[in-house]
Amino acid sequence: SPYETGATGIGNVIVSEYTGDDDQHWIIESGGVQMNHSLDISECTTDKININESISYNCGVTTLGGTVTWSSSNTQIATVAAGEVTVQNAGAVTLTADVKNSSGTILTTYSVSLEIILPVSGYEIPYEPELWNGTEAQSKSNCYNYALNKCNEEPDGIYKLMQPGASVGRYLFNIEHIYDNCFYETLKSPGEIEMYAMEDAEELGFTLIPIGKEEVCPPGTYKIALVVDLYDDLRVPNYPIVKETGVFYRADMDYHWYRQNPDGTWSHKRGQGEVTNLDVSESLIYDPETCDRDYNYVNYAIFVGYYAVSPLG
Repeated sequence: SPYETGATGIGNVIVSEYTGDDDQHWIIESGGVQMNHSLDISECTTDKININESISYNCGVTTLGGTVTWSSSNTQIATVAAGEVTVQNAGAVTLTADVKNSSGTILTTYSVSLEIILPVSGYEIPYEPELWNGTEAQSKSNCYNYALNKCNEEPDGIYKLMQPGASVGRYLFNIEHIYDNCFYETLKSPGEIEMYAMEDAEELGFTLIPIGKEEVCPPGTYKIALVVDLYDDLRVPNYPIVKETGVFYRADMDYHWYRQNPDGTWSHKRGQGEVTNLDVSESLIYDPETCDRDYNYVNYAIFVGYYAVSPLG
């Protein structure tokens, strides 16, 4: 095939016959406009884009009169037609191009594993579950600790679970205060968790501002996300917290936080459990708004929002 080098270093290729050799690949320009990405035999087997970016792949390896049939492994994540990708949601998807001759016989198949992520700022905390799991911090920290990257070890060496608003005297599920028969507040709306967390930010000196899912966080901050479950009394009737001093019933609402990792995926820590980057279905989390959050006994069905936060620890 003739090859002509253009100003961009990308050649214009006229394909008259495809032999099937593994060392052949082509990058085609359509109408003089170079496509965003190229999909060929030896290159671009994996790719990653932000959810708000456009992308298209050019597969110019066809015999005369042949066709290329495109498909997506998950149309809920992205669809593809004639190489043009339409992004639906963050996630991982495999895009496939079947190259056929004029008789419809598949000569070869190309595929690219595409990750679609929510934009990162570059200030995300490294995903290092080994710093939490199986350590003192695991049993003495929760999702709020993890979102803020705060193990919360006091000068006396005692770890304490963080609860939104506790720094200004609000006690939601603060076990230590419940055990002391202190007053604790019953949540009435998901927005109260956000309000209490913002009170903590002001009191403790960290940044916490609402942000859009497709926005890039300001310098020094990274994304976290808040979800809420309104307890169903038929599913979890008066679930108790028991202590020798008495029985204390949990509030009418539970919350959970996620934080974004440097690679665009998300991780979280459920209560005193382990840090993980998987959802209920054990799928990698690309967006806490769309991931599986139904644990049966608790379902964080209400998505409250995304926030830019600076680490407390």
